[in-house]
Amino acid sequence: MSNWQTVTLEDVAESINTGLDAIRRAPIVEHQTNLRCLRIQDISQDKPFNEWGFTETKKSDYEKYKLTSGDIIIARTGGSIGVNKLIRNDLESVFNNGLARIRVNKNFATPEFIYCVMQSINFKSHINAISSGTAAQPNMKVGDMAKFEFKLPPLNEQKKITETIFAFIDKIQLNTQINQTLEQIAQALFKSWFVDFDPVRAKVQALSDGMSLEQAELAAMQAISGKTPEELTALSQTQPNRYAELAETAKAFPCEMVEVDGGEMPKGWEVTPLSGLFTLISGTQIPKEEHIYEAKEGYERFIQNRDYSSNNHITYVEISKKNKRCTEKDILIDRYGDAGKIRFGISGVYNIALAKIVLNDNNLTEYLRWFLMQPKQKAYFEQASGASTRASLNTSTFKGINVVIPSNFILNIFSKISNTYLDSLRNLKEENNTLMKTRDSLLPKLLKQDV
Repeated sequence: MSNWQTVTLEDVAESINTGLDAIRRAPIVEHQTNLRCLRIQDISQDKPFNEWGFTETKKSDYEKYKLTSGDIIIARTGGSIGVNKLIRNDLESVFNNGLARIRVNKNFATPEFIYCVMQSINFKSHINAISSGTAAQPNMKVGDMAKFEFKLPPLNEQKKITETIFAFIDKIQLNTQINQTLEQIAQALFKSWFVDFDPVRAKVQALSDGMSLEQAELAAMQAISGKTPEELTALSQTQPNRYAELAETAKAFPCEMVEVDGGEMPKGWEVTPLSGLFTLISGTQIPKEEHIYEAKEGYERFIQNRDYSSNNHITYVEISKKNKRCTEKDILIDRYGDAGKIRFGISGVYNIALAKIVLNDNNLTEYLRWFLMQPKQKAYFEQASGASTRASLNTSTFKGINVVIPSNFILNIFSKISNTYLDSLRNLKEENNTLMKTRDSLLPKLLKQDV
């Protein structure tokens, strides 16, 4: 370790600077352009590049603030302060002034090694110490961040260390992408069954074409499974139990659509106000100075909005009877910022920016989980909560939304399918938790922070 040097971030940085003014120099525009703008919400929610907002800016600003491979971006204000991201490819994007960019001098350090340093408890504690402002809008000075001290090994050792750590980082990222795919599949199934009513419409069409009820149910089976008649015949021979379940499910869907309040819905299903189906319980407000960055006896996981997509700033708080808790399967909803966004999959204490949806009838849990995640509902929440200067959500936000409720039999079938997805999601999250714990235990040792 004698050849390790004690340095600061500014010692190894080619440049450290904040981004473009978000209103005048890099505004988000509604129309598609060739340039995107990275914002705090994009790194705090770990959004993929194709979900960043479009922008337009001057050529000189583009040249100065373009994101290139090796840039490290960190949130410097708001509830996600300290969350950071390593840019691993050149991108047609700039970044706004809620963020700061560290461009590493590669003669002294690798961007990957500095990124690892910025995942350490020491760095997180430093950010916490230099943050100021109100509880709702903390901020940090880039100059204070740049004073962070750490030990820097020779370049060849840096590369060995990052190879070890990035094996964990890349696996965690892969699991996260699989989880996102599973969520998309579940949402697509819900939309097919309960928004587009594909199985019902398949029956209606078959009967209107003069087919028998048996043929109509076969059409519904195709709509549910996505299989051709030939594939269904093969399924009946190779997996008779699965075929029987599919046939029973298809039979449970109605054969007729009826008009209700200017829209269509399956005959026999009920329409009920969403606001009467649950109670909203807001989370716990815990001062930032009471947060710690490692699990220890007497403390429990503190869940913030960003924790559902970013794993590099997890915090813990002291156990208290006043804390509001959730399990992995509880439905949480954002009250501020991305108001209306549905969260689940983490157990612990949830913060005041989140609220738990407690249903009056547990049989509706899985149905409403995916109902609330549909794009139509998200758009409604954005409009309803965005009337104030700061988007917010409360019980009255849900008034005016009606829900079409299917039969108990179909509810139970969908709940079983949803729970299978949730089990897969939970298993991948548990694997990620193990990977993160191993990574976090290795990090201080590899960075010589325990010496």
